[in-house]
Amino acid sequence: MTGVKIRHIFHQTPFIVVSMVAEGCAATATQVLVLRECMAIFYGSELTVGVVLFFWMVWTGLGSFVGGRLSSRLFRDKLHRSNLLGLLVSLYGVLIPATVLWIRASRALYGLRLGEMVSFDRMVLITALLTAPVCGLFGVFFGTAWALYASTGNEGRHPATFCLYAFESLGAALGGVWLYVFLFFCGPLLYGAVFLGAALTTLGVGALMAGRERNPLWRFLVTLTVAAAVGGLGLLEDSSRRWQWGSHVVAVKDTPYRNLVLRRDGLQESIMADGVWLFSYPDPQSAEEAVHLTLLQHSWPQRVLILGAVSPEDLVEATRYASVKRIDVVDPDMTVEIFVRLRREHSKKKPEGENLPEARSHDPHWVLDGSGDHRLQGEGLRVSVLKADVRRYVETTSTAYDVVFLNVGDPLSLGANRFFTREFFQSLTRVLAPGGIVSFHVSGAEDMLGAAQAAYFRATMLTFQSVFPQWVIYPGARLRVLGSLQTGVLTEDFKVLSDRAQAHRMSPVYVRPDRLENLLDPMRLAYFRSLAASEKTTRWNRDLDPVGFLAASVLWATPFFPDLNKLVEPLFRSPISLKAGFVGVCVVTLVFGGMALLRRSFMALTAVAVAVGSMGAAQMAFQILLLFLYQIAAGALYAHLTVLVTACMAGLSTGAFLVHRYQKARERVVWPFFLVHGLAAVALSIYAWVSPEFLALSQLWPQWLVLSVYAVLACLGGIAGGAHFALGCLVAERVGVARSAEGGFLYGADMLGAAVAAAATPLFLLPAFGAQAVFQLYAFLLFLVLGLTVIILRWV
Repeated sequence: MTGVKIRHIFHQTPFIVVSMVAEGCAATATQVLVLRECMAIFYGSELTVGVVLFFWMVWTGLGSFVGGRLSSRLFRDKLHRSNLLGLLVSLYGVLIPATVLWIRASRALYGLRLGEMVSFDRMVLITALLTAPVCGLFGVFFGTAWALYASTGNEGRHPATFCLYAFESLGAALGGVWLYVFLFFCGPLLYGAVFLGAALTTLGVGALMAGRERNPLWRFLVTLTVAAAVGGLGLLEDSSRRWQWGSHVVAVKDTPYRNLVLRRDGLQESIMADGVWLFSYPDPQSAEEAVHLTLLQHSWPQRVLILGAVSPEDLVEATRYASVKRIDVVDPDMTVEIFVRLRREHSKKKPEGENLPEARSHDPHWVLDGSGDHRLQGEGLRVSVLKADVRRYVETTSTAYDVVFLNVGDPLSLGANRFFTREFFQSLTRVLAPGGIVSFHVSGAEDMLGAAQAAYFRATMLTFQSVFPQWVIYPGARLRVLGSLQTGVLTEDFKVLSDRAQAHRMSPVYVRPDRLENLLDPMRLAYFRSLAASEKTTRWNRDLDPVGFLAASVLWATPFFPDLNKLVEPLFRSPISLKAGFVGVCVVTLVFGGMALLRRSFMALTAVAVAVGSMGAAQMAFQILLLFLYQIAAGALYAHLTVLVTACMAGLSTGAFLVHRYQKARERVVWPFFLVHGLAAVALSIYAWVSPEFLALSQLWPQWLVLSVYAVLACLGGIAGGAHFALGCLVAERVGVARSAEGGFLYGADMLGAAVAAAATPLFLLPAFGAQAVFQLYAFLLFLVLGLTVIILRWV
């Protein structure tokens, strides 16, 4: 087969190419928008991401299968297929904002209560329903466009059809760039969805109207009317937020990191991040317990570091200590500033007669000093609020603190788990002054813990004790753990703590001597110490072995699956060297065993499809692991997610175009197909070997260099995937597959393989076996599929 210059492709079928680029652009942006909206509904974690990506790939793959086959059979006339393509583009434009609105209405439609954890089965069902229309329609579009594109040639000669894959990837890269700019300016997500929808609708309706024998002005007015109707959905921004968060919502702020919501219930205001409660105001009991239980453990705290979101009341309570001279708050979202600003803006717009929570005499207020740093001033104390990644600040600052608060919640995501690893706890030791204290809280209870809670507590404490040998526990719904490097710093004597409160001339209302005596009851503390000393857990929570995330996920799922802890508990005792190769053996044996039942003429195509599917799985796993490692090294994953996705998509497009140039001069494509497959397997094996050293090295680099290097790696992975898919299309032609059907079939296989990896890698393989073993698993899978594919293609 000979190649055709790219300009000739545009000359023959400009609408197909333009619509493919536009759909690819919209698909990537829509995927990120849907992920962010779903994470706000389902309390964002990798569980949510895995389920969304799984169904995204499944519906896209199935749609591609259907579109490639049915469009050629139902619409044999090229004009009818062109009209179908325009209709699909228009419908996709309508579905983008409609899907965002559907997600926001999910609480009312499916009876999801605010603050209630959604069961796994309901989350799966709702996600499947939400993603089916938009993803299935894109898959049908891709298969239809491929079939139409393949039929544009004369006498059997046509443009290289796999270039459509390159154009779709190019559009996806452009979509990532556009979304990064959009999120940088923090525009409402619905406005972004409406903009994309209106643009696609204009393209699709304009193409449909172009073939009609009507006045050009009439065609323009019809197109403009339809686009305006789609754009009008943006007027539902405020209403959709009330669907999502209830009638008590005051304001919503989408940051580059997460979704923040300010709600008002009576005289109390609360702020939530991705659906998870952060703090309420006023809430003096929570503020006193959050601050005094920790600061009273230090004999004379002067410098305090708070890592993560903090309530203004917590800061006010900290200023009551006569010894405290400096408080630094490190929060990439600057949540406390957003809370105060939104509260102030709402107070100016509140209806007449509406009351806000009454501020106390020492209510903090914002000022801006001459250096441009944000400061919070209350009772004469200035508190610095720094916009920086928590972990990166700890690893780079030269300041030593007497007390460090770690306010990051439970490690229900791999992003939060990076703050509970042994490596991070070791980093905390470098910012502690002599006699310094570290404090964090996780989910717990005041008396007894259930089996899943106990496993979660053991996994956390095993890692924490390996760094901080001296520790104290305050039992409660928020189980607070304090640690120190030196002996004699922490105490379990409530009288000592009460005396220190008097020394600071404080009389806390809720943290009274009787409350301290109850929390530090010796029998209660003995129970928790026995749990911490249990040998049921033997694996530390490490950066590359996130067993803490596995324990937190089991804790989350136990109410819905009571016996899950019994199934997962053996994994906590398994060494990281345990390999999951048998999983790949079982999967590949089943796939190729089933192929033995097929006709010989169909076996070659199935072998190619399985090879493409395995490459799709390996590429998806590589991207997930790359994002996981980048988050550990740099922290700003959601701020830079679109950059890494854009680099990957640009690589996919580049790989396909490189094959387009390669195949112009050469007819042999089977062995290059095997070569790319094998090189990908070798690359994964090498990366599994060097990943610990590479991660440690990247943590020393400036953030721009980390982003640049990881973007290059994402691009290289994309180049391998794009080249492999394009060569797979050429190999499929060699075995007799119709050009109009090959794209939809192989794209579907690619998507289904990626779907399996999207669900299995972050939810099970990574926390169960660690990053290095997962790299090795997918490398083994690629080698195994390569060997069997070579045998089958040579035999057939």
